[in-house]
Amino acid sequence: MMIGRLKEVCLYEFTSKIKRMYDDIILSQSQMGEYHKQEDAVSGLDVKVLGKSAWPTILYNKAPANFILPKELELAVKSYEKYYEQKHKDQRRLTWLYQMSVVEIKTNKTPKIQLLTVSTYQTAILLAFNHREHMSVKEMQDHTDLDTKEVHKQLRPLIDNELLVLLGGGELTEFTTIAINDNFEKKGTKVKLTPNAQKDNSMTDKERASVFQTVQEDRKYWLQAAISRIMKRIRQATYNELLIEVQKEANGSFMPNTPFMKATLKSLIEKNFIEPSSDSTESAPAYLYIA
Repeated sequence: MMIGRLKEVCLYEFTSKIKRMYDDIILSQSQMGEYHKQEDAVSGLDVKVLGKSAWPTILYNKAPANFILPKELELAVKSYEKYYEQKHKDQRRLTWLYQMSVVEIKTNKTPKIQLLTVSTYQTAILLAFNHREHMSVKEMQDHTDLDTKEVHKQLRPLIDNELLVLLGGGELTEFTTIAINDNFEKKGTKVKLTPNAQKDNSMTDKERASVFQTVQEDRKYWLQAAISRIMKRIRQATYNELLIEVQKEANGSFMPNTPFMKATLKSLIEKNFIEPSSDSTESAPAYLYIA
């Protein structure tokens, strides 16, 4: 119902991506049901398969190129890849967004059992402590192949919540040695320790420009379609009449400025959808629909 209402208010062009995103989530739930019926399914695994064409590019542009996935998680990844590739007959390939994933870890050395919700990167760091008592930040970088900034970002909530402790104190540097706090204990059973996304101001100028460009492209196609529909219906219109009709169709969701409107009209003339009428002037342009 919500998407239907958005279509009424914002028109199809503005809601088509939202609809595809919603469909991705529903399809993913169905596929997970199929996957967990298999004998070799990994219990607790929940995968959302998202189409690149609908979801924001920032989701998959942030992935570190060489992240080393912990061996403890490789089984789950390979198990789902096998199911997915067989289902789609090797015609589709998955790109894993580990930077968007979370893992639930159960502690077994703390005073009471706690369920920790952590990022995949934090999981790689924490699982390494199963094989050693302490590690330097530099060793964590080598173990995960994450850069210094990313390792610090992942460590901060673990240190602030006292799951990890700095041996010797001081500032966090690549030479800092870190250990698990065996006395870690929080109220309740479940503890969320993922980095705070709101504190991550890592969206670059290039990414902002890309988002703006995508919005402008969507608006351009919407305006071209709207003007074509209007002209097909009324056959002839002045610039001001067209502007009024566009405002009615947009219904407050988007109002093109004069340069954008004129550029779109020029594009439609070049594509032979419309043409200037015989009484059109520079100060009062008018247009005819070409059947």
